[in-house]
Amino acid sequence: MQILALGYVGVETKDTQQWASFAEEVLGLRATEAQDGAVLLRMDDRVYRIAVHPGNRDGLAYLGWEVPNEPALEQASDELARQGIAVERGTDEECARRQVRGLLRFVDAAGSPLELFYGQRFNSVPFLPTRPISGFVTGQLGMGHVVVRTPEAQAAAEFYTKVLGFRISDYFMDSLIFLHCNARHHSIAFGSMGPGRGLHHIMLEAKSFDDVGLNYDLVRERQIPIGMELGRHSNDWMYSFYMQSPSGFQIEYGYGGRLVDDSTWTVTQLDQPSIWGHQRHELPVQAPA
Repeated sequence: MQILALGYVGVETKDTQQWASFAEEVLGLRATEAQDGAVLLRMDDRVYRIAVHPGNRDGLAYLGWEVPNEPALEQASDELARQGIAVERGTDEECARRQVRGLLRFVDAAGSPLELFYGQRFNSVPFLPTRPISGFVTGQLGMGHVVVRTPEAQAAAEFYTKVLGFRISDYFMDSLIFLHCNARHHSIAFGSMGPGRGLHHIMLEAKSFDDVGLNYDLVRERQIPIGMELGRHSNDWMYSFYMQSPSGFQIEYGYGGRLVDDSTWTVTQLDQPSIWGHQRHELPVQAPA
């Protein structure tokens, strides 16, 4: 299966306007409202990378994984069918809402709704962050990464490797499994990380370390809850900190992520999640998604 990258993330929220303000005033993303009431958040040349849908809960709505073209989408459909996985094909109306040419929907082993798509619409107007920052690392690496809380981390990882064609990057003891589908160290990870299940965080990678520091100062000034202080991870070498989003899950704002070369990469088990920093603060656990 030819999955290229994490193309977009859909979340559900009780307050889309709070999300729009948070995205523009804190994260530096541009927010526009779609006809169905969703708030679309732009961070590069794609029309959006995060879609925030109005609803009666807060949490993950879907993960959108990009394939290169229509033949690759059809091949994926055939492979999923051979594995006995129930797949729904997106209607023309649904593809129009996602602003893609083709779409498949199914559910992974952790219970997260997935979408495979191709042909997402570009925006020819150059992206300008809403704050004085240098922008985000996307392109062939995709929009960033997600970490999902699940007690079935091993089963979820096996689904992604055996069905979707991901590769293991590394492990953090028995707590987390990190997987990649391109050169970004991980596009998704699974682990228990406390009770319940659902989206733990979305990572956005800035183009400058100063952008991370300035954002950290802004978050502290606005008294936005911080889940993890500034630090550097031991696996992907990311300098980052974590803040609470309006939906309760966290946003990791980082810089300097490590790249993986599959021809030379060796999987390891890490004995600690960070080289320095990343002191944790207890935040309310998001309800299961």
